[in-house]
Amino acid sequence: MVLIDGLVRMQKCMDFGGASHPGVWGKIADAILEIFRRYGITDVLKWVDDFVFMRYPGKENWYDVKLIWDIAARLGWTWDPGKFFDFAIRYRYIGFLWDLAHQEKP
Repeated sequence: MVLIDGLVRMQKCMDFGGASHPGVWGKIADAILEIFRRYGITDVLKWVDDFVFMRYPGKENWYDVKLIWDIAARLGWTWDPGKFFDFAIRYRYIGFLWDLAHQEKP
């Protein structure tokens, strides 16, 4: 990331080759995760380039997907809509189908 004319710009190519790219991306993803946590979205995990935002039954869930997208937009962060899905009890993540209601593999 570089600061140009007062704006933080993210370069989307591998300047130093493929070997260093995952490590560099990890630092960016960690920073984004911390920004979401500073906005109070604490129930979020990341795996490489995937982010999982969680809400739990019985817990006060004050945020929704709009806030997540709004924060990303303010950062100039572009999400891939093809990788997005709304909050759900059953979802696919890292190749597994998760069923939170039944706590089992469907």
